[in-house]
Amino acid sequence: GIIKSDIINKGDPNRLINGMDYHGNLCGVTNYITPDGVDTINLPKAYPMPSGFFVCVDSCPAESSYDAFICEYEIQHEITKTVNVTSLDTFIDVDDATK
Repeated sequence: GIIKSDIINKGDPNRLINGMDYHGNLCGVTNYITPDGVDTINLPKAYPMPSGFFVCVDSCPAESSYDAFICEYEIQHEITKTVNVTSLDTFIDVDDATK
C-alpha cells in the first residue's frame, strides 16, 4: 500500500527486499567493485558472517560445503591471492609466480 504523508520522506524500496553488506551496498543493486574485481550488482544475496557483518554473494554455500570460506571482501582478496600447494607444504604467491 501507499502512505500519503508530507512528513515522511520517500525511501528506497530496494532496502526492503535486498540485503545490505557491511559497506552499506545493497546486494544486487549497488554498483560497487570488490577488491577481487566483482561488482556487487551481480551478487544478489546477502550472506551473514559470524562477526555480524553481511557480504554480497551470488549464491549461499551448501550445507555440505565445509571448505568454502566467505570472508569480508578485503580478507577474501588476500586469501585468493595466495595459493596453497599441498605438495611440499609450500605457499606460492600468485603475483610472484606470474613474473
